[in-house]
Amino acid sequence: MTLSFRVMIFDLLAQWVRVVRKLLFLSSKIQAQLRQKYAQKTVAASDRWDGGLISYYQRLSGVLPGLKARPTISILVPVYKVKPLYLQECLNSISAQVYSNWELCLVDDGSNDESLRSIVESFHQRFPDQVRFRFETQNGGICKASQLALELATGEFIALLDHDDRLLPNALLEVARAIQLNGSSDIFYSDESRISEEGIVESTFHKPSWSPLFSLAVHYSTHLTVYRRELVIKVEGFRAGYEGSQDHDLMLRAAEQTRGPVVHIPLVLYQWRAHAQSTARSTQAKPYAASAGEKAVREACIRRGWPADVQYDQNLERYRVSFELKAAVEKVSILIPTRDAFDLIEPCLKSVFKTTSGIPFEVVIIDHQSQDQRCLRLFDEFQRSYPTQFKRIVYKGSFNFAAMNNVAARNCEGSYLLFLNNDTEVLHQSWLKEMLSIAQLPKTGAVGAKLLLDNGRIQHAGIVGLGHRIAGNAGFDRPAGCRDYYSYYQTTHETLAVTGACFLISRKKFELAGGFDEVNVPNGFGDVDLCLKLRDLGLDNVYVPHAVLRHKESPTRRASFEHYERWYMLERWGKILVADPYLNPNLERGLWYQTDFDSTFVQPTEVAFQKILQPVSR
Repeated sequence: MTLSFRVMIFDLLAQWVRVVRKLLFLSSKIQAQLRQKYAQKTVAASDRWDGGLISYYQRLSGVLPGLKARPTISILVPVYKVKPLYLQECLNSISAQVYSNWELCLVDDGSNDESLRSIVESFHQRFPDQVRFRFETQNGGICKASQLALELATGEFIALLDHDDRLLPNALLEVARAIQLNGSSDIFYSDESRISEEGIVESTFHKPSWSPLFSLAVHYSTHLTVYRRELVIKVEGFRAGYEGSQDHDLMLRAAEQTRGPVVHIPLVLYQWRAHAQSTARSTQAKPYAASAGEKAVREACIRRGWPADVQYDQNLERYRVSFELKAAVEKVSILIPTRDAFDLIEPCLKSVFKTTSGIPFEVVIIDHQSQDQRCLRLFDEFQRSYPTQFKRIVYKGSFNFAAMNNVAARNCEGSYLLFLNNDTEVLHQSWLKEMLSIAQLPKTGAVGAKLLLDNGRIQHAGIVGLGHRIAGNAGFDRPAGCRDYYSYYQTTHETLAVTGACFLISRKKFELAGGFDEVNVPNGFGDVDLCLKLRDLGLDNVYVPHAVLRHKESPTRRASFEHYERWYMLERWGKILVADPYLNPNLERGLWYQTDFDSTFVQPTEVAFQKILQPVSR
C-alpha cells in the first residue's frame, strides 16, 4: 500500500527549508565559483578550512601503521596528446598520496610530444622504484594503451586514472582501508567530482551502492575504480573495439566474475576534468563511445542470459535496455483492493483493459463489501465483457490491506502478481511488458513503476529509507521528466523498496518472502516490509521509469494511526532504514537526492589543491 500521508506532509513542509537553504547557499558549483571570485574577501575563512583539510590529510599517516596489509596499488595511466599541465597535475596528485605503496604504470600512446616525455621522465627520476612506463611511436587507441599499462603492473590491485584527472590526497589510503574491511572483494569504486579546466569543482556525484541494472544503463561507477589485478587478467583486461567505453566494458565483465561483493566507498576520491575533448563535458566529445557502449551492454546481457535490445539515449546519456520476454509469457494477475469509490475504480479498470496488450493477464477485484450500486453494476459489466479475465472476490471483516492482498494472491491464477491501487490509471501501452521484463530476472524482487500525481509531477520513483520517518517516495513532487541526480528518476535502477500502489512480483518470490505481514504492518508500510524481506533473500527491488501510471494518492483512505507499525519497522529494519544503501550518506535524508550541506566542503579549494600538488621529494 502507499506510505503514510504524514511522511509526505513532513517532506512538503521540509521543501521550503531546502528552498531557503538554496537561496542562502546556492549550488555547489556556484559556491565554488564564488569562493574563487571573492577569494580575497574570504581568504581568512578559506585558509582556515583548507588548513583543516590539509592537517586532516597529514594526520591520516597515523592510520598506516594499523593497516594489517599494505597491498601495492598499480595506477594505470594511458596518455595521448594531453595538455602538459594536466598530466603534471595528474602525476603530482599521485605523489601527494598519503598511502605511498603505489606503482605508476604509464603508457604514452604515440603522442610524440617531448614535453610530455620530459614530464614522465622527470617523475620517474623522483620515484625510480615506483614508476614503470613506455612510449609508443604510433597511436594504437585507448584500449591497447590501457592493456599495455596493465601488462606493466605488478601490484595486487590496479586503479584507473585518466591522464588529465586528479586523485584526492587520501584516495589510495581510503581504498586500502576498504580492502582491509572487505577482504573477499575484488572491485571498489568511490564518489567523484567534476572539475573545470581551471580545477574548479563544478559538480559532485555521490553514488548509490552497487546496482547491477543501473550499471547496465550507465557506467555510473566510473572514477575512482580499483580492481584486484588477478580478476582483470582473468577477464582478459581491455578489449580492442570498445574504445570510449572500455572502462564500462571492463566493469561489466569483471562484475560477472568477481568472487565477492562490489564495494562502494562513499567518499570523494577523484576529480574528473571536464573540457572540450572529455566525456566529462559531453559524450559528443567521443561519439564513437556510445556505439561501443551499446555493444558492451548488449553482450553483457547475453552473457548473463538476459538478451536485450540496447539503444543509446543521447538526451539522457543512458542506455535503454529492453530485456526480451521469455518465449512462453506467463500470466499476470492484477490484484485491486477496493470499496465503493466508483469514480476511481471505473477509470482504473478501463485503463487496464484498454492499454494492456501482449501479456496474458487477469484482473481480480478484492471488494471490501462495496455498497455503491454503480460499482456493483460495473463489476458485473466487466465480468460479462471479460469472463476469463475478470473476477471479483468479496472480502468481509475489518479493513486489513495486507490480508486483502494475501487473500487475492491465494485466489488467482497468475505466475506473477501485480498489486494495484484502485486510484491509479495506466498511461502507457507497454507498462506491463516493461515491468514484467524486469520482474522475470532471477535476481529481481519487487518491481515498481513511475507514478505521477494529477498535476503530472512525480508521486513515486522508488522508495528511500528515512530513518525514524521510516521511508518515503523518491522524487515526490518533482517534474516528471526532470534530470535530477544524473537522471536517476528516468533510469531503471535498484531501490530499497517500491510502493504497493503498483507492485509486480513473481508468485514464487512473493510466497518465499511470506507475503504481506497481516499482523505487524496490516495497513501501513507493508510494501516496504515485504521489499526488505525480499532483500534479505538476496533479491533486488527495482524501479522502472518506462511504466507510467497516474496515482491519486489514496483519497479513499481515512486518517491512519500507525504508531505500532512505525515501532515495528524501526525495531526490525531500523539499520537499513537509517543507512539506505542507495541513498549516499553524503545526501540529505530526504526524497530528492540532494547533497547535504556539510558534504559540500569535503575538498580543498583550488588554491589549496595547487599547494598540495607541489612536488615533494621522498
